Amino acid sequence: MNDWQLVNRKIVAKAIAELSYEQILKPDERGALRLASGVSYSFQSWTTTWDFLRIDETTLLRSPHREIAADQFYLDIRSELNVSDITFANFLEELHRTLYSDLQTLERQRNYQDQTWLDLDEGVLQSLLDGHPKALVNKGRIGWSTSDLEQYSPESGSTFKLHWLAVQKDHIELSLAPDLDVQALLQMTMTTNSLSEFQRSIGEDIFKDFHLIPVHPWQWNEVIPFHYQRELRDGSIRYLGVHGDFYRPQTSLRTLSNAEDVSKLQIKLPVSILNTSCVRGIEGKYILLAPTLTKIMKDLCSSDPRLSRVQVLGDEAGAFVKHPTFHTIDEAPYRYKEFLGAVWRESPGGFVKSDEKCLLTAALFHKGFLASIIARSDLSTEAWLTRYFEIIVLPLYHLQLKYGVGLVAHGQNIMIGLKGFQPDKLYLKDFQGDLRLLNQDLPEMMAFDEKTKAQLTRLPAPYLIHDLYTGHFVTVLRFVSATLQEDTGFSEKQFYRLLNQTIQDYHAKIPEYQDRIKALGLLQKYVPRVIVNKVRFHIGYGDNALRPIPMTGTDLLNPLYEGSHDS
Repeated sequence: MNDWQLVNRKIVAKAIAELSYEQILKPDERGALRLASGVSYSFQSWTTTWDFLRIDETTLLRSPHREIAADQFYLDIRSELNVSDITFANFLEELHRTLYSDLQTLERQRNYQDQTWLDLDEGVLQSLLDGHPKALVNKGRIGWSTSDLEQYSPESGSTFKLHWLAVQKDHIELSLAPDLDVQALLQMTMTTNSLSEFQRSIGEDIFKDFHLIPVHPWQWNEVIPFHYQRELRDGSIRYLGVHGDFYRPQTSLRTLSNAEDVSKLQIKLPVSILNTSCVRGIEGKYILLAPTLTKIMKDLCSSDPRLSRVQVLGDEAGAFVKHPTFHTIDEAPYRYKEFLGAVWRESPGGFVKSDEKCLLTAALFHKGFLASIIARSDLSTEAWLTRYFEIIVLPLYHLQLKYGVGLVAHGQNIMIGLKGFQPDKLYLKDFQGDLRLLNQDLPEMMAFDEKTKAQLTRLPAPYLIHDLYTGHFVTVLRFVSATLQEDTGFSEKQFYRLLNQTIQDYHAKIPEYQDRIKALGLLQKYVPRVIVNKVRFHIGYGDNALRPIPMTGTDLLNPLYEGSHDS
């Protein structure tokens, strides 16, 4: 089987699994999928405790027989998708682009097949990851050419420098962490040599009337000169050129790590391409709120013993330039209001010691990866997982129970710190739009002033818990537990029994929060099945004033509830 055949088979296997989970496809227990088109597919699989199929892509067969091809598969299931021609054609474009980038990713993975991934630099490791585990087409990146992919995609392994603009102070909103000024921000952003060159080039006088903001090179080439040309011509925005250090794109595309000094601040920048669920700009109100949220979260974690192993990767600064025309149109598509901004975030490289590692939790469900970590940890699988649940899950749950703070805990937001390959620390990051509050004020919520609370999304407890449940359990642990069972034989029942017991032990220590525990319902028997792929088929690819939101299917039997009843 060649690489092209393999990536097609992987996408088809993923599609059958996820669309069955989302209750669009209904294969039988023997691994036969009969379609309204008259075509059928067969495969070998097993069903996880999440009502989710793990399919061996090498066993896929189509009847009538033909080579397994991703686009043909979607043509075959067209009736089941119940999607318009326009939406379907746009989806196929995302599919073809994902196939292209999946092939590049596979080729890059092969270049590292003789190396232990665990020994790689974290930035290099991110370039090898497969991407969003739930999204059917997770590398669509509509707007990027093949040359853009070679320059800016994680799997390219490329690094690049940023463009810089000077924006008149009355045209830009800037938010800085307490006790931080612009000069200090630049020192935290660039290496000494790069900063010296930059300062020589721009001079000192510019800081009197202007603030500086970096721009992703693609955004500069494709977006900013068109939509801010008046400001560039009248001098309220000045183009300063390409300066500073080289940056490496993370799996999230918009967030960039300093490739020359990993301790320097990371920078998150708008890149106005459609990828997975939305166009990847950055909403202005969250950019400006980020340093405030950082201080609140750092204060909470430093003062609460149950959060002592949490390291907040703070957003040290945020800058945003409104578009003078689009921002006057209330219902304009959101993408037109998110062109020009930046967030400067602390890097885990500034905290990780020589005997430690920091990894995206998204790395843990790659085949063989977690098994290799556990093997080097001198812990049993049970002990390692218990430690993971204590270090990662309990603090996220505690933030909800005590403070009413929900963090969307997917595999790119949540990082695990390892010491001696054992779970040691939880790294939290990316608060722009991914931090929400309970919709009732708790006494412990006093750290959030009224202005801040008014700018955050407020959710009732049964919805807020899904920042943890769907964000981490469904989007990370659903794949981790299945991969671990396949790699080591450690059963999912054992996995979720351990997680249940860890949570029950925590509950026993906080009797004062019993009402809140009940309201959040983390261990209840049934939970809503939150689905994401059906949303695209439902709303299509047209512009919207707001970002898409998930849908729900029938309720799911909660594996955590099951764990409490298994003998």
